[in-house]
Amino acid sequence: MIIEQRPTAFSQNSFEKLCKIHQNEEKFTFFQVYNPNAKTEISDMASLPGHLDNLTRFIQISNNELFFVGSKTFLNRGSGIIDLANQTIIRSFPSLREYFFSFGLIYWDQCIYVFGRSKNRQSASYAEKIDFAENRWTKLATLPVGIINCSCAFFRHSIIIAGWGKDSIYQYNIDLDSYSEILGIVHPYGKLIFVAESRVYVIETKGNIIESGIEDEYSWKIIGKSPLTVSFQILWISYKESIYISGYSKYGTDIPIYRFDINRRQLSIIK
Repeated sequence: MIIEQRPTAFSQNSFEKLCKIHQNEEKFTFFQVYNPNAKTEISDMASLPGHLDNLTRFIQISNNELFFVGSKTFLNRGSGIIDLANQTIIRSFPSLREYFFSFGLIYWDQCIYVFGRSKNRQSASYAEKIDFAENRWTKLATLPVGIINCSCAFFRHSIIIAGWGKDSIYQYNIDLDSYSEILGIVHPYGKLIFVAESRVYVIETKGNIIESGIEDEYSWKIIGKSPLTVSFQILWISYKESIYISGYSKYGTDIPIYRFDINRRQLSIIK
């Protein structure tokens, strides 16, 4: 199957399958797969022991692979890559240099970037990355402000960062290891941020859908209401004309799969 990638879309997560995360009563973490083309869901593609709490972070890096940063109750705070097809951890990496929780992850060019986190119930400005080739975490320039529950998107060799409870988003220049502030969003509680068709979208949990054109200096406007119920571990893919979103709630309950139609700018539940 050939994925139809749009030249200005966020292609990092343009995979053929979307991984869902949920738990059973025995506290095993299960992963399911949704194929947007076939519109099918495969149950229990992989399972790992461990309580999936809000301290654990996942990001999809290929059709069948997830990168994780574990918590004390999930794989002892280590990090690595899970092969969903074989139900095994195929690569292990060190723990974060400074482990807190509620940080954001983004994958780009064989590197994982981590931004923000919570420390002593306060938002922190810490940032670091791991290069798969070097197999170690390195510190990045600190964020201008502390940010919690970050959501990140890649655009033009920069990472756009939105955080919970902040009325501004920031753009991180990978080459310069520096940040620039972008105009504040309409409402500060953006939960998911992505780039498609040269526009930035922020989707709030049970709030608004907000968009801004990158070329028009980030002039934000509300374009609709969001039924999104995801609290943690948001995973998404860009496929053809849509963004597919799933994840895991802070209460451990299973959630639907959402589809955001880029042309119609509408978010709906599909499964």
